[in-house]
Amino acid sequence: MTDVESLSVINDFGRFQKSQFLLFCLGLFPTMWFTMGNTFYSASVEHYCRVAYNQTFVENSQLKNCTIPYNYVNGGLKWDSCRMYDINIINSNVSSYDNVGDVSQTCQSSTITRTCNRGWVYDRRFLNNTVVIEFDLVCKRDSMKQLSKSVSGLGEVIAMEATPSSRRPFIALGCSLSLGIAQNSIGLTAYMVNGNWRVLQFISGALCLLYIPHFWFLEESVRWLLQGYEISKVKDILNKADAINGKILTEEMNDASCISLVVEVERQSVLTLFKTPVIRQRIIIISLCWFAVGLAYYGISLNSNFFAKNPYIIFMFTAAVELPAALLNWWLLQHYPRRLTQSISLALSGAVLLIGGISGIDWLRICSVVLSKFFAKLSIGTVYIYTAELFPTPVRSAAVGIGQVFSLIGAIIVPFIMLLDYAWYLAPIAIMGVPCIISGLLIRLYLPDTKNKPSPDTVEEIEHPYKEFKSSKCDEEDLYLMKDVKQEYNN
Repeated sequence: MTDVESLSVINDFGRFQKSQFLLFCLGLFPTMWFTMGNTFYSASVEHYCRVAYNQTFVENSQLKNCTIPYNYVNGGLKWDSCRMYDINIINSNVSSYDNVGDVSQTCQSSTITRTCNRGWVYDRRFLNNTVVIEFDLVCKRDSMKQLSKSVSGLGEVIAMEATPSSRRPFIALGCSLSLGIAQNSIGLTAYMVNGNWRVLQFISGALCLLYIPHFWFLEESVRWLLQGYEISKVKDILNKADAINGKILTEEMNDASCISLVVEVERQSVLTLFKTPVIRQRIIIISLCWFAVGLAYYGISLNSNFFAKNPYIIFMFTAAVELPAALLNWWLLQHYPRRLTQSISLALSGAVLLIGGISGIDWLRICSVVLSKFFAKLSIGTVYIYTAELFPTPVRSAAVGIGQVFSLIGAIIVPFIMLLDYAWYLAPIAIMGVPCIISGLLIRLYLPDTKNKPSPDTVEEIEHPYKEFKSSKCDEEDLYLMKDVKQEYNN
């Protein structure tokens, strides 16, 4: 059976493929800015109820002690951010209470509490102006802030589709490095503008100008075009690729027709992934893997202020590990089994996150978050390749697509999971960490390794791995058959 890999546009990595790859990496910058910029656009800061109009944030004061309820959580003092005592201010001129600690003016406290009726006082030391501060997206409106953090998935699979299997580790490395550089630039820029969400959003919009060359120069994936039976577009791309690469087109047209025949005859729906036991087991486990990666990676990246008071430090640390993680992932993919890399990186990402959260020690929690992000990045760099190699040609794109959907689900719900810290401070960390450990174990126990093994062409090759399947070339009889299949398909 002819494989789509035989087409020159996929089998080669010449000037055409390199230019496509560079364009794709260029487009990752605005994607990352829109995705991760929400870390600062809608970042939460410490706050409590305002009782005086000119009041400013302080860690502790006489007025704060008699107006704001507090308790001890995990050995630390935690002020209530949404309620205040129903107080009676003796002297209404209390604008300076929190600033100078004036003990000559006092308030009579009460055990009865109520919601904030004068707004909130915000800690502006690190983030001067965010959407949360400007529009008071706290307490009952907190979910509106988290909704803005629901992100769209990245398109790394497009780059994978346009290159040969042997180049996939290199493509994954390039994509990871581009995303890492973009993420570091976000943290540095946010620090320079003191977290001003309007400036950051303007920069994000301006970066979209990088997409302009894509309209003319970035080509569609040959695999996707073949799935849609757009043979004329495939031929145009083949001609363009071979012209740029300096090759002479020979039998490529027939190859394209043959591949379209294979795709048409073998065309199968997403439901095929759930019809047979081996494929069904693989898609369930790998979907859980994608979901866990989405929870851990985006949970840490989009909520740096949840793990430390200074959001710039934790964001820059977690962004900095993207680059060494990408390089290590490329090396691991070259020398170690995919299953081993995927299972260990996932399990470690969840384990270190749980250890840091349970410890209750600030510096250990920060270190665990950084390490967890490092291992999550390793997992992301592997899961694209591992998923593509686990499934046969007719359902490969569907399998990767389902995986991305589950990763997107994880990225969408994780901002709302962070709200559970009001019920239990370890809830968000536990929900992010446990699925990583479980999916890592399932991969190690039930999925095969795919390194240096030929990609399966049919579902039968996976369901019956020890059965020999006849391979045939595309000849004139196949091409006549293709015409009949196309006519039947169109009818």
